Amino acid sequence: WEIFRTVERQKYLVEKGSSNTMNSRHLKTDNDGKRASLACDMIDGRIYKGKKVAWGASAAGTPADEAAERKRMASEFFAAYGRIAESYGATWGGRWSSPRDQPHIQHDGKPSTTSTSISSETE
Repeated sequence: WEIFRTVERQKYLVEKGSSNTMNSRHLKTDNDGKRASLACDMIDGRIYKGKKVAWGASAAGTPADEAAERKRMASEFFAAYGRIAESYGATWGGRWSSPRDQPHIQHDGKPSTTSTSISSETE
């Protein structure tokens, strides 16, 4: 998870093209200057040959059908992640057009209008 960012980290992400704003909710602080981030990114921590692997990405040489399946599964996962976040009043970056940011959710100060409970059934 990446929640709070320093200004330096945000500048780096903007320069790299991974973010397009210096007004990120990851930078927010409260009135006392304490960290009060209103955003969260779910980060894929896998490393392949010394490099970070993006969600749904496959290593070089992966068969095309396997790569397509990984991408489809990641997209389905984030669609569910976004629906759950939105049910609690958060904004999901997967609905943005540019850049589309599926791992990103943020609080915009809007109260939740629904109540959702998540359960799992076991046999």
